[in-house]
Amino acid sequence: NIYYQSFYADFLSLGGSLSSVSGCGFAAGVKKPIENSTVISPDPTTGDITIKYELQTPKNVSVEICNVLGRKIISSDNIDLQGAGIHSCNYTIGQPGIYFVQFVIGSERFTKKVLVAR
Repeated sequence: NIYYQSFYADFLSLGGSLSSVSGCGFAAGVKKPIENSTVISPDPTTGDITIKYELQTPKNVSVEICNVLGRKIISSDNIDLQGAGIHSCNYTIGQPGIYFVQFVIGSERFTKKVLVAR
């Protein structure tokens, strides 16, 4: 505690100020609720995957699957408005490798990884 008080006094004497900051580093690893409820299974897979997610309110949903080079392998052709509840969709990935499933759900954008092995 004495070290903190000394640091704080020096900090203020040098013109420092403390303010509340949104998005502090401690919260950087915290996942958003929709990201938490999104599950890709099985992982690893032999090619067939099921994506499940839960929406609390109706939202536009888009899913794209890209390889490690960034090439789109699978893309939802349009953005669909989906109602609240649990949703699932199935996809088949033909070649072994690491793939990234990119989601846009409402205003949230996030990516999950899936491994296809033979």
